[in-house]
Amino acid sequence: MERCPERFHRARADHRARRRRPDRYTALAADIDHSPHEVVDYARAPLHLGRSDDGAIRAHGDHVAYRIDSPRSITITGTETTPVASAASRLVRETLRGHLARAGWVLMHASAAVDLDGRAVLAFGGKGAGKTTTAFQLAAASGWSLLANDRIFARPTDDGAVQILPWPAACALGLGFLHAMGWSPAVAAARDELHTSTTAAVQAALAAGSREPLWSGPRELKPQLYPDQLTSLCGLPLASHATAAGILLPAIAASATPAVTPPEADSSTTPIRSPEPRKTATRTCSTSLPARTRSLASPCSICSTPCPGAA
Repeated sequence: MERCPERFHRARADHRARRRRPDRYTALAADIDHSPHEVVDYARAPLHLGRSDDGAIRAHGDHVAYRIDSPRSITITGTETTPVASAASRLVRETLRGHLARAGWVLMHASAAVDLDGRAVLAFGGKGAGKTTTAFQLAAASGWSLLANDRIFARPTDDGAVQILPWPAACALGLGFLHAMGWSPAVAAARDELHTSTTAAVQAALAAGSREPLWSGPRELKPQLYPDQLTSLCGLPLASHATAAGILLPAIAASATPAVTPPEADSSTTPIRSPEPRKTATRTCSTSLPARTRSLASPCSICSTPCPGAA
């Protein structure tokens, strides 16, 4: 996981605040609205999209307006620094994703932790399955590095391996998870410096020391951390690339007995290497893989250390 480009663009936007032109944004938005256009969903908000007489693509929404004269010329105008920076970052990420897709990389919904030899264990599953919990606990308890918490790029190599890259984006961590990992005080102290998508309600909950989940309809509201804050606030080292070595399919159930399904014996595989286990505070692990089980006192067949949720 590498530094999210949004922080860079936000700093650049602050430095160039003089280029913000509310009158220019207002004029462009009004011109779009009074010309033939359509309304589409973009970044969870309506976007008014159309073309000018000279063929340029124009759009506005969420206090930001865009004018695309060519693939190499995109102008972003807004009334505030943060929305302009976020829009620029979003375009950079989408451009990066397009280049990677053309180069044969596939975007996948998974988390990943990397051992000392650059080999990654990938956790797959639907929303709430425990992908983030699995990767973060592996990194925190085993001395590994975190590669991704939610999205990865994968591409096979000529020798049969699979290369893995992270998807640079904000990392959403639940209030309860932060408390369980012991990271709540550090994140609460830096609540005003978190990713701009962190809501005021979440910041207030952090300030109050709450670990109860917050909801907006079916969506849980979580603190959003920049990737580099996973190191500065949570103490996790980050990886920028890896080779896939194994797959986990975690399942979270509050009433489950913590367990791990060992892999099938395969003499062609090499055990994934970890440093000596670090002493950690006792905490309850609610990760359960439903088939064959083992005692938490036994060495983990994946990382050769006790289960990340055990003492």
